[in-house]
Amino acid sequence: MRRPDRPDQLFIAMAAAAAMVLLALGAGLTFFSDEWAFIESRALGDPTTWFAPHNEHWATIPILVYRTLVETVGLGSYMPYLAVLITLHVTVAALVYVLVRRSSGPWPALAVGVVVLFFGSGFENLYWAFQIGFVGSVASGLAAIAVLDAPSLTRRRLASGVGLLLVSLSTTGVGLIACVAVGTELLLDASRRKALLWLAVPLGVYAAWYLAIGRVGVESREGPFVLGGLTDIPPTIVIGLGAAAGALVGVGTALGQIAVVAAIVGWGIGCLKLGRIQLAPRTAGSLAAILALYGLIAVARSFVGPAVADYTRYTYISSVFLAVGVAAQIGRPTIETTVLRKRWLLLGGMVFVLAMTWNVRLLVAGRTVFAERAERTRALVFVALDRPLPESTDPTRSLVLVPSPASLERIVADHGSPLTDWLVPWAVPPIRTEVLIEARRVLTEGAKIPLPEGADETP
Repeated sequence: MRRPDRPDQLFIAMAAAAAMVLLALGAGLTFFSDEWAFIESRALGDPTTWFAPHNEHWATIPILVYRTLVETVGLGSYMPYLAVLITLHVTVAALVYVLVRRSSGPWPALAVGVVVLFFGSGFENLYWAFQIGFVGSVASGLAAIAVLDAPSLTRRRLASGVGLLLVSLSTTGVGLIACVAVGTELLLDASRRKALLWLAVPLGVYAAWYLAIGRVGVESREGPFVLGGLTDIPPTIVIGLGAAAGALVGVGTALGQIAVVAAIVGWGIGCLKLGRIQLAPRTAGSLAAILALYGLIAVARSFVGPAVADYTRYTYISSVFLAVGVAAQIGRPTIETTVLRKRWLLLGGMVFVLAMTWNVRLLVAGRTVFAERAERTRALVFVALDRPLPESTDPTRSLVLVPSPASLERIVADHGSPLTDWLVPWAVPPIRTEVLIEARRVLTEGAKIPLPEGADETP
């Protein structure tokens, strides 16, 4: 094992700084929407609740993590839950750093790794602790790629890779995307192609879970594979690729689409000059994963339309795979003159500054979005626990963003109240009067179902 060099040391320092910044920005947030499903209907002591899907996802590992935290630290502070999420996010950034360093060298890896650390373009996966699912799947998927990145694959490496893919699959459906990335890379690498057979193990386990239990998550939505979803696949992929590229270079989705087209044209010209198609196996695997991601999103979220591809939770995933794939394709280009080297350094520095400016701005904007969500959630909890309830209130009716008043009363009695935060009490502001008025209206009249996936709240 080599000793850490200057880029390693700088990345470790930036990772520690990013973790502290994200924890500070997350202070005062609280449980929102889907998190309450784990809190209300799953139980650490009841294994029958561990394997039922959440929506379409196999989510056993996030369920166990959440229930362990609920039973140990309770609901009096959101910070422990965020700490798990941020730890996983830093792990993702570290794995990106490792993989890009292997492909393109230490300094490009440092630049890309730092952008991922402060990746405001994926802010839903940084402020919503429920997203330990997506981020955990990405982390274990990247770890599988890193473990299997060897010219000679021993049984131990293969078993480790299979185990990591199983972790990814049992965390969320993003594990399927990781399997696509690994499978495509192995298929196109003649020296490792035999290892492709090992993918039958995690995919076989996933298929068994889906057929036995998981398909109810799809059937409950009346099946996602409808004509609208299939016809949405091309525009969803175009928007998604643009969002990923635009996030990495700091120009947004529309200009990101132009950047993707320019990259494809440049690659095509290079292939013509060489007289053959040249695509690194890892690049092909990353692109296949991104296409699979947005293809699945198009059919599973057909009720939203192609705009779903611009949601920050998905941009986080596609951007990570795109960064790893592009680095593998670029490799370590030979720059023959000092002048060219200076020009490349200048261009790289400008892109880095642009990307950091864009993502830090979104990091701050995303915090505002989740602070508003936290206030609404606390307002609903407050009015639901206030006794006596208004006569017109059905105590068993769900409030959509939080459980019913009856369920909330039981949950708070067992695990504490999320109305404050004992770790950072100064970070929880008083609930505004107008927000409380709206919460009381929801309590008595019922809540409108919000737009799918919070589409109305994502900038």
